Amino acid sequence: MTRVRFSRCSCLLCRLAAQAADSYHGKNQATGRATSMDPSSATLLRDILGAADTGDMLLILERVIGKSEGIALDIDAEQRGELASDLLQLVNDGLARASRRACALAQLTERERDIASLLECGMTNDAMATALFVSERTVRAHLEMIARKLGTTNRTELVARLLGANTGGSANTK
Repeated sequence: MTRVRFSRCSCLLCRLAAQAADSYHGKNQATGRATSMDPSSATLLRDILGAADTGDMLLILERVIGKSEGIALDIDAEQRGELASDLLQLVNDGLARASRRACALAQLTERERDIASLLECGMTNDAMATALFVSERTVRAHLEMIARKLGTTNRTELVARLLGANTGGSANTK
């Protein structure tokens, strides 16, 4: 039960890191909505999270434990240290994923980012064409250009790259 609660906390930090990367571009790339965070705040948050260490994560865990009801308080110092290390790894993974995502999106035109956000939502080419008031052939052309720019060979790999997944290769490793 404790692990689940801490995972929720670490996921929040990962989402903050991802939001910081998305906010750098002025809007949430997945939803297309404007973010509430200005670019300078997003950059600052990304830098702060990037500078965090295990001690910082331990402080966060201590604070969450103190505020949370139902979490067993009999976690010894060694277990807390391991949880803090796990949390730091999750934050770093989130920052790396957000960075890869931002790099991928930075290579795209505004219209390609529109197509990419619809692709991430699982829309078909036909549905994207309808939503954007263009032909299906235009959507296919944009998808082909996006795939070429990002070096992907299929739709699944393209979605993974757009979401910031580490799809392998020396250029994408941490």
